[in-house]
Amino acid sequence: MKEAKLFLLIGFLLLWAGCVQAADLELASFVSRVEEQAKKIKSFQCKFIQERHLAIFSKPLCFQGTLVLVRPDRLRWEFVSPLRSVLILNKEKGLKCDDSVVSRKFDLQSDPVMYQAARQLWAWLDGAYTRLQREYDITLVGPETLQLRPKSRQMQKVINTIEIGFDKTLQPARVEIMEIDGSRTVIAFSDYLLNVDPADSLFETCLGESVNIRQHSICP
Repeated sequence: MKEAKLFLLIGFLLLWAGCVQAADLELASFVSRVEEQAKKIKSFQCKFIQERHLAIFSKPLCFQGTLVLVRPDRLRWEFVSPLRSVLILNKEKGLKCDDSVVSRKFDLQSDPVMYQAARQLWAWLDGAYTRLQREYDITLVGPETLQLRPKSRQMQKVINTIEIGFDKTLQPARVEIMEIDGSRTVIAFSDYLLNVDPADSLFETCLGESVNIRQHSICP
C-alpha cells in the first residue's frame, strides 16, 4: 500500500512538473513574439479610454486620451476629455501640464514620484517583458494576456496584479491594474498607427499638436 501511494505521489509530481514546464515554454514563446514585434516598431500613436474604478464609488471615472511613443525614451500621454492634462517623457527629462496650461518640469533622476510613474508606464508599453521578470512574476493567463504580480513588498502594498491583453499586432489593447484596496484602473487602447514620424514638438511642449480624435460619450 505504501509503495502504491509513493508511486501515485511520484506520478503526480511528474505530471505537475510537466505542466509547469509546458506553461513556462508557452510563456517564453509568447513573450519572445511580443518582443520581436516590438523591435520592428520604433514608434506608434493610438487613442485610449481610461476607467478609474474606486472602491468607494459605484460608477467609474472615465477619461479619453491619446498616446504617442517613440522608442526607446520618448512618450506623450495626453488626456483630452473631460479635462486636458499632458505628461511628457523625453529621455531623462519630463513635463507635466494641466487644463490651465500650468506646466511643471521634472528630472526623472531627482524626482522619485515621477520616476516611479514613468517606470510603470514603460513597464507595459515598451515591450521588454523579459527584463520585467526581475520585478514581476509573469504568467500567461489567456491566449494573448499576461498577468504581472509585483515581487517587491513595497509594490505589493499597492498593486495586486497587472493584466495586459494584446491585439493582433501584439500591441497592448487592454491594461487592467488591480489594487490591494479593491480599486482598479482599466485602459483600452485602439486605432494604432505604427512607425509614425511624430513632430519633435510633441515631446518638448504641452502645446504641441496632439493626435486628433473625435469627442464622444465615453462612460456608460
